[in-house]
Amino acid sequence: QAALAQKDRQLENALNLSTERSELLDSVLNAIDVGVLVVDADGAAIHKNNSMQALDARIRPDGMKDTQEADLLFFASDRTTALPADQRPVARAMRGESFSDYVVWLGSGERQRALAVAARPVTDDDGAFNGSVLAFSDVTDMVNALQTKDDFVANVSHELRTPLTSILGYLDLALEEAEDRNLAG
Repeated sequence: QAALAQKDRQLENALNLSTERSELLDSVLNAIDVGVLVVDADGAAIHKNNSMQALDARIRPDGMKDTQEADLLFFASDRTTALPADQRPVARAMRGESFSDYVVWLGSGERQRALAVAARPVTDDDGAFNGSVLAFSDVTDMVNALQTKDDFVANVSHELRTPLTSILGYLDLALEEAEDRNLAG
């Protein structure tokens, strides 16, 4: 009985330690501003941090309480071309792919968001695929700012092109006239 009591205390201590570590991990994951999604080997969500739950609520189609990746509208970088099912983040992660900074557009209209996604496979002790961890960063504001900068540069280039073309034309005329005067004199 003493040996059983000792084993019982060891198991209780191991359970307490495991619970403490799980709570610490949850606290760390909830402290970051990145949506973290953990999926099992079948692609089912087994954990979402608070940021992922908030992001999920923002991108969920109206009237849906819970979503799967197949329910969501994914678009390529042009924001309108539908992303094929096999190119969606969870689908890629389920193939065991490891990737970073995969930018996709999710949703439509005012609720459309640009997400930079990273994924890493989770393996068991034997190295077999056991699921994946995905991190979703909302980069909509950064992508929009970069687009605004590109538009500004394009507009400035266009606006300067016409006067510069005129100036170059006048310089060519002035050089030709100067050449003619030197040849005549």
